Amino acid sequence: MISEITQTGRIVQIRAKTLDVNAYIILFPDYLIIIDSLLLPSDSQKLADLAESYHKPVKYQINTHFHSDHCLGNRYLKQRETTQINQQDYWNTIISERAMINPKRSKRIDHKRLTKPEITFCDEYLLDDLVLLSTPGHSPDSICIYLPAEKALISGDTILNNTAGKYSLPYFFWGNSQNLIDSLEKLLTLDIDTIYSGHGYPLRGKTKIYSDLTYLKNLCTEVDKQRSQQLTSTQLAEKISIISCLNSPLEPAVPQVHELNIRQLKSEH
Repeated sequence: MISEITQTGRIVQIRAKTLDVNAYIILFPDYLIIIDSLLLPSDSQKLADLAESYHKPVKYQINTHFHSDHCLGNRYLKQRETTQINQQDYWNTIISERAMINPKRSKRIDHKRLTKPEITFCDEYLLDDLVLLSTPGHSPDSICIYLPAEKALISGDTILNNTAGKYSLPYFFWGNSQNLIDSLEKLLTLDIDTIYSGHGYPLRGKTKIYSDLTYLKNLCTEVDKQRSQQLTSTQLAEKISIISCLNSPLEPAVPQVHELNIRQLKSEH
């Protein structure tokens, strides 16, 4: 179910109730750019219907990363003239996701449910007045889309804001902690007024980036201190509290992310 559609200038945010995941339509005079495509077929079809209501072709389809909740709906949105753009590691991301979710399943990915890009890039790609930036960390193929004219960043899951009034921890279980730190530090160099996350509501300014960096750096330091103890991820999560790493008065939206991050940190060394 689509829970909310809001428009700010030429940026249209479409928020689905399932996972509070977002897709975005960028309006141009003669065409549309669609960023991400939701998870459930019914939601993706409603997104496609909304795009059709503008009576303009979908010129570009971009995925912030190739996790299912951001890419499975591509097939409902991609038209004959649409060019799909992904970071070059997109396929490894979906393979890794399926392997982690269903490690005992031998069934292969149904390629008919996934669309393939006409363009892939490594570090940066200029598209009209948009800048596509590789920001690995949440996943190897994560990207952000920067709109300089609006001072806006569409961040995918590189910067999260899942639940209003709570703090969404940065999440690198699918990726790498140092990559995420590097990506966030790169984003700090941009002139940003608004961050449109892959989940939840927009964020104002760059405060969330600074807070995420504080959490990530503190967490990495604390886990390093405990390496000689040979503790499990659960034991480390009990010993290293979220509040000791996070500089925010807000309650964590999904506390379980903390332990998953610790599990990934243990595997990185």
